[in-house]
Amino acid sequence: MIPPTSIDGTDITGATIDGTDVQEITVDGDVVFQSIVISNLVDIRFPMDEGSGTTLNDQFSSNTASLINGAGYDTKATATGGFRTSYDDTQNQYWISDTKLPVNETDMTLLMWFEWDGTQTARFWSPIFMSPTNPTRTLADGGWSIVYDDASNGLYIDHRSGGNYTGGTSAGFDYLLDVDEAYFLAWTLSGDSSTYRVYENSGGLTKDYEESHTSTRGQQGTDFFLGGNHGPGTQHFGGFIDDVMVNTTTALTEQEIIDIGNETLR
Repeated sequence: MIPPTSIDGTDITGATIDGTDVQEITVDGDVVFQSIVISNLVDIRFPMDEGSGTTLNDQFSSNTASLINGAGYDTKATATGGFRTSYDDTQNQYWISDTKLPVNETDMTLLMWFEWDGTQTARFWSPIFMSPTNPTRTLADGGWSIVYDDASNGLYIDHRSGGNYTGGTSAGFDYLLDVDEAYFLAWTLSGDSSTYRVYENSGGLTKDYEESHTSTRGQQGTDFFLGGNHGPGTQHFGGFIDDVMVNTTTALTEQEIIDIGNETLR
């Protein structure tokens, strides 16, 4: 969610305005208005706008997630939001849902804003992962992880099943990120078909990359933990993650993805 904008200075806060539309208005801590676009198209949403503490809340249900081993918030003017993992290469810092979520349906869509801060050099980070085990980034039992390696593959997807890669080490993307640039990522899955799209923020969503693949997606039909990782050493997570959203049953159309992206545009 966009960092809150104050209206009238004190009485109404949390209004997000993109020139014409108000996404949400909060009065005295209670949401009194919210755009129907997002709630109609996704059923899990972690806005990651708490700003402090160790709990993340799902806006659309009672799901919660936890920040582990010192992961937390930081401020940055160009960040897509306020969430990041702090820098400690000796710890495996991550956020992860407290219970398994129904994110492994035959059809689904994963959406998020992310930004690379340029601190990573020939390393990789997993801004988002889905795994049947808690906690893990290695996805030993199967799952998916969106990874970045600025020295080789760029942005790509690891598909794992039974501890092994499916469809090769890089199952998608060869896309290098610009430092301090906010991107909106959409990953749709239907059966064993995956489509990845990257959108830039140019005052409105502009698609910059699209690629489709067919490969075994690992364990389908099993609820997964949802999270993001900053591992020790070479698993350095140099960036910000915001507004993670999931449609657990549908591969959204590109127009629906664009509608969500524009509603959450920074």
